[in-house]
Amino acid sequence: SQAVPILTEGSISKILKQFEGETTQIPPMYSALKKDGRPLYELARQGIEIERPARPVRISQIELLSFTEQSISLDVTCSKGTYIR
Repeated sequence: SQAVPILTEGSISKILKQFEGETTQIPPMYSALKKDGRPLYELARQGIEIERPARPVRISQIELLSFTEQSISLDVTCSKGTYIR
């Protein structure tokens, strides 16, 4: 087993910077993207999963606003179609 590192504002901000730039994402099934005129979330609710091509996205800026042991708040500037949870 490994020790869990202590999170600090500096360490979190450093990690967040690694997410900035261009990348690709596969859209989740629970999204409003459409397949044959139907939103993917409708298909997902029926237990149907379809192949979704990866799409280019860009995260221009990501900034740590606050953090506690249980949550982190961020401010993100990103392109259309970027999925963040």
